[in-house]
Amino acid sequence: MGCIYFFEEDVPQFLCNDVKRTCRVEVLDNHGIPEIHLSLEKFEHDKVMLRFDNWSQFEKFFNSISAVHKRLSHVNNG
Repeated sequence: MGCIYFFEEDVPQFLCNDVKRTCRVEVLDNHGIPEIHLSLEKFEHDKVMLRFDNWSQFEKFFNSISAVHKRLSHVNNG
């Protein structure tokens, strides 16, 4: 299983905006099937994993996230 993409950045904790934790996002190739792992620093045991049946399903997920990002970027950029 190899990591395709890795994101790590300090983000505000959901319930406590004054506390920041490191958010980690990994996209993995699990024997040819994509997997996404989401976790917050110090909560590795509470990792959320998204497993897809195939690359087509992953691409649909990715395209929907991209569409949301595009709509929100218009809101945030005026």
